[in-house]
Amino acid sequence: MRRAAVFLACVGNDAYQLFQTLDFETDEDRQNIDIFERYCIGEVNITYERYIFNRRVQDVGETFDAFMAAIRRLARSCEFGALEESILRDRIVIGLRDDATRRKLLQPRKLDLALAVDICKASEISVRQLRAMTSADDVNALQHL
Repeated sequence: MRRAAVFLACVGNDAYQLFQTLDFETDEDRQNIDIFERYCIGEVNITYERYIFNRRVQDVGETFDAFMAAIRRLARSCEFGALEESILRDRIVIGLRDDATRRKLLQPRKLDLALAVDICKASEISVRQLRAMTSADDVNALQHL
């Protein structure tokens, strides 16, 4: 009940007016914001949602955290159920741009989602730190000329 009240306070006047026009069977249904969401979004084509999910790869310059957030968001509408974590892990391995990190992901015999995320974050941080360390030397070398 509280969740529905907070939701209705945040959605704005147009959405609230739409909510008021909906016909609910019971008072409990009126408190269920999922019914409102289904009305607004409509039926989801699972096959198409999975197609979009499976086509998602890391964009040039996209951080791992942004990529991970994007595939998690896409996975919500795919109804993967108990397989969601393993499918997210596979999408990370397949969708990464960095082959060196992909090689690291393929090395463990039992790679789970948490380990894959740790490897990707550590790899991204180490690349950034290495770049910072080498670029400082390059700048100093240019100053001596």
